[in-house]
Amino acid sequence: MKDYTIGEITPEEAGSALTLINATFDRFVGPGYSEQGIQAFKDFITRERRQQGFTDYAFMLVARQERQIIGVIEIWHYRHITLLFTAAEWHNRGVAKRLLQAAISICRRENPALNEISVRSSPFAVPVYQKLGFIASGHEQTVDGMRFTEMTKPIP
Repeated sequence: MKDYTIGEITPEEAGSALTLINATFDRFVGPGYSEQGIQAFKDFITRERRQQGFTDYAFMLVARQERQIIGVIEIWHYRHITLLFTAAEWHNRGVAKRLLQAAISICRRENPALNEISVRSSPFAVPVYQKLGFIASGHEQTVDGMRFTEMTKPIP
């Protein structure tokens, strides 16, 4: 597979990013959620909500191979990952790692005192986040049908 680039999402890419998020969620995360959890996640990522803009509190980066979106990361308040998805055919190829590294660089620029980044990981993604240096900071919880484990990554 050809190489890819990382950059800020453009308004024109919002639809493609949502398609990737939905497809990846449906295949890997959704099967472990209740109907309530699936609906809560789908409500969270609605196009209208995403198009409200990434203001002072959020930004999104994408990994692109040519014009195709192959990965997405969204960060809130320069310290919390709300979305991190990679296209299935790009799993285990370092895309999530590069997205995370790029996002942390932005977070540190905007918040020099940053000492950790957090995430509420789905059960499917816990091993992925562990591989990226995250540590569980609690036990699995379920809120609105969505199962997650709070995790943090120290930022030296």
